[in-house]
Amino acid sequence: MANYYTRFSFEISQLTSKETEWFDEKLQAANLSDEEFLRYTDGQRDLDEKEWWPFFAVESSKYGIWFHDDEDGAGDVEVLANFLAAFVAEFRPDQFIGFEWANTCSRPRVDAFSGGAVFITRHGVEFQTTGEFIHSREKRFRQAQPSCVDCRHHAKRRVEPFSEEVARVYCVHPEVDPEREMIIPLGHYQEDRPDVPKYCPLIEKEGGDAKQ
Repeated sequence: MANYYTRFSFEISQLTSKETEWFDEKLQAANLSDEEFLRYTDGQRDLDEKEWWPFFAVESSKYGIWFHDDEDGAGDVEVLANFLAAFVAEFRPDQFIGFEWANTCSRPRVDAFSGGAVFITRHGVEFQTTGEFIHSREKRFRQAQPSCVDCRHHAKRRVEPFSEEVARVYCVHPEVDPEREMIIPLGHYQEDRPDVPKYCPLIEKEGGDAKQ
């Protein structure tokens, strides 16, 4: 059996007396209105759960206030971010708060580890997970894959099956003697990019051989 955790730890320092009073008040469930509770939890928790507020650990520290996951390695990152957004809007509208978290596992299970970061201003809360980062970079990488359209010096292009997953693409340069060999995934070349022709559309203009 594996246990899963959400870990984070950071401080907000240099609190004024009014900011300290606000935290002392809002971190007590009895002082939290139903409207505030629903706003901080984004409507994802019932009012019956209000008695368990807050859904993260918080302590006074030498420099201010310390937020972290509880003794079981749990903490609601989204609730904490929404809570701190209210604090920023109230007391520090020209500043920001940012923190990171890690999703971990007691065993090295595949895809059991992740994390992310949150950036908070008076305008709202922005999240980015590690998964979203990888997905965006994968999309950028695939869009940047070379194609015959990108090269104006290819006289012709030949595509031959290489395996079930990739095709070997040969581009013959008129001014460069050896063939330049590239490996492009079949799915990217044939399915994801149907707009990319097998042969350079500029061949006829350059007087090259366009025969397949």
